[in-house]
Order: sequence, then structure tokens, then C-alpha cells
Amino acid sequence: MKRTAGLTFGISLLMLMLIIFATGCTQPSSTPVSTATPTATAAPKVTPEATTVPTVITIKAVNDTLKADMLTLVGTMAKKIDKGNLSRVLKEGENSTAFASVLSQIREFKAIDSRIAYVYALEQKNGTATFLVDSDHGTVNAAKCGQEYTDAPAAMKKSTTVPFIVGPYTDHWGTFISAAAPLDLGSNTSVILVIDSQV
Repeated sequence: MKRTAGLTFGISLLMLMLIIFATGCTQPSSTPVSTATPTATAAPKVTPEATTVPTVITIKAVNDTLKADMLTLVGTMAKKIDKGNLSRVLKEGENSTAFASVLSQIREFKAIDSRIAYVYALEQKNGTATFLVDSDHGTVNAAKCGQEYTDAPAAMKKSTTVPFIVGPYTDHWGTFISAAAPLDLGSNTSVILVIDSQV
């Protein structure tokens, strides 16, 4: 009887150990196991210094920059243009080698900046403005040598000693901002070089 009880106890103990081992119920390890815990990410703090306001470029600001650039350009061009050839254009008209030379030069001026729509020389006389050379010479809409610029802005019809800006203004070619510079071709003549930018 004692032997059977001992055997029964041993088998029961063995069975219990197998059950514990099979189910994984073992003693926890002494090394702590870290588990990942979700953390909330805070939104970045926005301070007044860090806030940027989108830049708004106004038409006035664009036009002011354009005017300043054009005034510089026309002043540079007025110094470079061949005044001797332009004087001959005044006397000989468009059927001269002088005209062809000045036309080539003002076309080079036009190519300097993509914002330039036209380059031309005007003679101012008795309150009128007359075209001498137009960079678009030979095209349908070009002004001809000796053609009066009837709807020219008033500033282009009177002589000046300093470069100036006109516009925006509208004529039968479109709406423009123009920069002009006087050309010294001698006494009794008043000629200006003009560059137009379409707006």
C-alpha cells in the first residue's frame, strides 16, 4: 500500500512537472525585459519668429524694378550707339549704309534683355516725335523712317538733357513702359534713344 502510494505520488509529481514545462509557466528571468510603449509626438512649437509670411510681389514692385533696369540699360545703350551714323540717317534716310549700321546696332541692343519689346530712335522737333530707326524695321508693324509718332507720350515729344521713364501708357502698338535717353548729335537736333517693355 505504501509502495503504491509512493508510486502514485511520483507519477503525479512527474505529470505536474510536464504540465508546467509544456505550458511555459517557468520562473521569470532576473533580467528585465523592456517592451516598446507607444509615445505621443508633440507638434512642433510655432513661435512668432519662426512664422514666415508668404511674399506678395505687387505689379507696382515689378514695374519699379523694370523701370530702374530699363533706365540703366538705355543710358548704357545711348553711350554706345554710333552717333555719326545716326546723324547721317537724319540727312539720308533709310536708304543709306548708315541706316543699316544703326539698325544692326539697335537690334543688338534689343537682344540684350528679353524684357525689351522695341528699340528705336526718335527725332523731337516742334512738339512732335518722328521715327528715325526702329528695331522691327522690315516687319508689317514697324514704324518707318520719317513717320510721325502721333500717339507718343508727351515726354517723348519735347527735348530733354537727362534720361527719363514713361508709363505704363498705351499707344496703337500696345501698353508699355519706356525708358529714353538723349543723344548728342550736335546743335539744332534733338534725338532720343527709346527702349520699350510691354506690360
